[in-house]
This record gives sequence, C-alpha cells and structure tokens, in this order.
Amino acid sequence: MHRPILHLVLLSILVCLSWARAEQLIKVGVITDLSGPATFYGQGTRLGVQLAERELNSAGKQVKVIFEDSALNTQRGLSAAQKLLFIDKVDALMVDFTVIAVAVSKVAENNKTLLLYSAAAESVARSNPYAFKSYSDYSLGCEALAKEFLKRGVQKIGLLKAEAEYGELCEAGLRKVEIEVFEAIYRQGDIVSTQVLAMKRQGVGAIINAGFEGDMINTLRAANTLDFRVPVGGTEDSFSKVLLEQFKGRLEGSILFGSRPGSPDLLARFNKLNNSKDSPSYQAAILGYLHARQIFRAIESCAERKIGCIVSAMLASRPEPELGFFGWKNKIARLEAVVSEYGKGGFKAVGSYIEDEG
Repeated sequence: MHRPILHLVLLSILVCLSWARAEQLIKVGVITDLSGPATFYGQGTRLGVQLAERELNSAGKQVKVIFEDSALNTQRGLSAAQKLLFIDKVDALMVDFTVIAVAVSKVAENNKTLLLYSAAAESVARSNPYAFKSYSDYSLGCEALAKEFLKRGVQKIGLLKAEAEYGELCEAGLRKVEIEVFEAIYRQGDIVSTQVLAMKRQGVGAIINAGFEGDMINTLRAANTLDFRVPVGGTEDSFSKVLLEQFKGRLEGSILFGSRPGSPDLLARFNKLNNSKDSPSYQAAILGYLHARQIFRAIESCAERKIGCIVSAMLASRPEPELGFFGWKNKIARLEAVVSEYGKGGFKAVGSYIEDEG
C-alpha cells in the first residue's frame, strides 16, 4: 500500500475512534451556589458529584462534569444553564435550590434535557416532564418537628414562614398536627426581630423556620437579643457548622429533620477528596453522589440518548437503602429522613421515616 494511502487509512481510523469516544462520553452540568449565601450546601454537592465522577472514570466509564456557580442568583443560574446546554452540550443538568430550578426549568424542557434538582419545591417536577426532584419533603419534615415538640409538652409553635413554596409546604405539615400555630411571614434575608418579638408576646414554646442557614442564624440572633430562649426546629442544612459553633450554648432541645447519615466509609471518601478548609453539607454530598451515578446509568442505558428513554431509566433506578434512597414516585425521590434532637454532645437521632411510604 502506498504511504499516502496508508496515512489516509490510519487518519480515518483515528477519526472514527475519536467520534466513538465522543459519543460514549456523558457530560453532566451542575449549577449550584459556590460563592453566595448557600455555599455550605453547594460545596457539598460539588464534593459528592466529584466523587461519583472520579469513581466512574476509574471504573472505565467516560464522564465529564462541568460546574457552574449560580451564587443563588436566578439570572446567573439561567445564564449558566444556557451555556451548559448550548455551548457545552451537556446530556443532563443537576441544579440546587428552588429559585434556580424554576429559572432553568423551561430552557431545559425546551431542549428536552433531563433536569434533576435538589430543593424543597415540588412544582418544577410537576410542570416539567423531564424534571426530577430530590431533597427533603418539607411537609413531612415540619409535621415531624411539630410532633416531636408536642411530645415534649410544647402546646404552641411559632412558624417563621418564608415567602416561598417551601414555606407553604412547611405550614401544610404543621397543620396536620393538633398543635396551636402562630404564623409570622418573612422574606429570605430578613432580620426577623419583629416576627420573633411577636412570637415571644404570643408565648410560643418553640420556633420552626425551614429556611436556609442564614435564616436560622437570623432567627437565633433575634431570639438571643430578645432574651427569648425557646428551642428551634428546622432542616439539617440550616444547622451548619458555623451556626453550631456560634449558638451551641442555646440549642438545647432544638430539633431538625434531614437525610440518613452516610456510612463511615463514604464520609471518609468525601473527606479524602475535600480540599476545602470549610465543612460542606454532607446531605448535599450524599445526594450529589447518589444522583450523579443514577443519571450516568440512565443515559448510558439509552443508546440513542432519547429523553423518553432516559426518563424511563431514571424512574427505574434501583433502591439504594445505604444512601437513603427508596425509589422515585411521580419523579420525586423517596428518601429516608431522620429526626434529631440537640443535647449534650450535639444532635442525636430520635426517629426516622421513609418519605411517602406506602
């Protein structure tokens, strides 16, 4: 064979191999908060997804994850989604927080791209046929908080209700319990001194705020300023390491709901990979790790990567009890939730349940 012809043949083979590898590569775009008010959670998501990516690639798979920082800003989140979809051409999106999920849902739907979001709101999963919702069920979580406070003799709860869908969900859960509720509405970032003062005057025995870390810090600051020492209830991620260090002297009897803790082995793998001095949300890390692997398996199983096939494969994801996952129902994750109370030595589990069991 003449040398020029041989070169052309070899070049053709290399091009074909390159195309084959490109077709096998699965790209996932992740949009989370890496510089804004919920960095604690975003760092956890990044850690979990990075571990999944590393382990999959070590097993001979071809996965590429592209991270974008929303800073919990809707316009930045939307711009990030457009970049990931139309420039990076990712096969799926993973998004944290309700406001970002709402902002990117329509562009993902129009592009027929799988969207998995971790947030309290269920509306995105209901309106977008390609969207899957993870994270705690706020209605069940707040119901569990109210029941635990009732067991401890609290007769009246103060609900600091955020002007957001998760605030409505939390209230719906509280209303299922035979306990008096005094409600005060706030916007995310409010100091809430006026609302907490009203609760003190109403004589509430506990305060529930299902907001972010900053919202819980503002709640505790206001209560301390007003010398109003009642236990508080909220989500696992609102009780960050920063909050626990700042308010550990006044958290006795406080209660949270959150996800099943990871195994010692998984936490050790997270810690080995974590290059940050900050302590991330391990709940976010576990969900990121779990769902990144599910997305990869779903896309890998669909040779033509058609969205209908991918959605069906996601719905068929096997239960992973060791990660607290028990399947999807109406594209909403059924997770094992744990209720914990603060006492000597920190938070300890006092109960658990599987969301939407039965």
